[in-house]
Amino acid sequence: MAAPDLFGILDVVKKLTAPPGMETAHVDGFSWARNGLSYGDSTKLTADDWNRIIANLRVVLIASGVDLTTLDPADPALLKTVLELYLGAAVTDILSGVDVGGYGMMAKAIYDANNDGLIDIDHGGTGAASLIDAADNLSAMSADIASAATTDLGDATGINVRITGTSAISSFGSAPDGAIRRLTFAAPLTLTYNAASMILPGAADMQVAAGDTALMQSLGSGNWRMVGFLRASGAPVIDTIILKQGANPLPTAEGDARWDTDDNIIVVGDGAGQKLFLAAPAGVATGDLFYASGPKVLTRLPKGAARRTLRMDAGATVPEWGGGNGPADAVLEDQKASGVNGGSSAPGDGAWAIHALNTKVRDPYNLMALAGNVFTPATHGWVEWQVTANAIPIQARLFDVTAGVEVATGIGGRGNSSPDTACIAVGGGVVVGGHAYRLEYRTGATRADGLGLAFGFGSIEVYARLKYWGDA
Repeated sequence: MAAPDLFGILDVVKKLTAPPGMETAHVDGFSWARNGLSYGDSTKLTADDWNRIIANLRVVLIASGVDLTTLDPADPALLKTVLELYLGAAVTDILSGVDVGGYGMMAKAIYDANNDGLIDIDHGGTGAASLIDAADNLSAMSADIASAATTDLGDATGINVRITGTSAISSFGSAPDGAIRRLTFAAPLTLTYNAASMILPGAADMQVAAGDTALMQSLGSGNWRMVGFLRASGAPVIDTIILKQGANPLPTAEGDARWDTDDNIIVVGDGAGQKLFLAAPAGVATGDLFYASGPKVLTRLPKGAARRTLRMDAGATVPEWGGGNGPADAVLEDQKASGVNGGSSAPGDGAWAIHALNTKVRDPYNLMALAGNVFTPATHGWVEWQVTANAIPIQARLFDVTAGVEVATGIGGRGNSSPDTACIAVGGGVVVGGHAYRLEYRTGATRADGLGLAFGFGSIEVYARLKYWGDA
């Protein structure tokens, strides 16, 4: 025969009246028995049933060391009291020799497993007895996390995390709203900006370097905001400065910098007026010069070639490079040994004859070729000449051998023969780079020493000189 349901758990719900003194323990649907009699269809407890219950409870309590004299037979919560006493005695036996402090035996067993009197961090405590130790324990170092497109900070084992690797990071995964992670980057990488899930200073991607640190705060739902950043180099987080802007700004406060949107320049107040900082023109190279082509505009003048001098253009409006204003680029002469005259002035009838030019005195830039009294300049330019004569009239000119034309006739000179006097003919003209030229003369009389009388002082005798200035 099956054992009866002693406490009426399986009975159909009955609206029974609790026996006197048992009202606080009454629950509809549970049967009450009085003197072994049943109420309606409720369960009937026999004397054997009660004896079995009593025997089981007594064995449990006695075996657990519970003092039965402390129990109140009339207590409606007697069974609950019995179970509490039994479980307490059982745990006391399990934790024999363990100091439970003020936690209670069950809490002690769960929350202070190492018996140091402190609630472990894993169970919501700090594991510390002082405020500073608690803060240190809660700032634990996590195991390293390798960088990846999604670097899940929710997997961190502490709030201080070292990020290894160089993979770009576009997400920090999920963590509770408000969670903080202090990151240190072990290698350079890119943090990819996202307006919702990766909010970064400057609303742009960030390049981090080894040793840089960041403070990230979770916004929940996989979204993160950078609330702090420090570069190991000490450089600013964002090196972009956006100035206040306006058309023709006129700041006066010292150090107040503005961007002039009309002229694209920086205007800075100096306490009374403004200082202008103009942008360098495009294409600047070493050696270039700048000049003001307007009140707020700098224009680039490319560097000039060697030998060039700076001058104003023909309209005197802008500077330019040019030649002819400094030492000659090349000098040619008709030289003779000491005591040797310049030569005959034949034919002496006014016909043109070739004047000797036999020595290159100066040509540091190798701009002039000279052979057989004919010279060839490398670039366009200007030449000037001087030709001496003795006791005769003389005139000189520049002749373009390549083109077969006269370029220019110079100023003549007239020497007298009674008494003998010397004179000099001078002139100048434009030359074309690559053309061959010669210096020619004509006289009104023939003399053996008509092209110059020697001094004989022991030094070289010079009877003609031609100077050249190149334009480029």
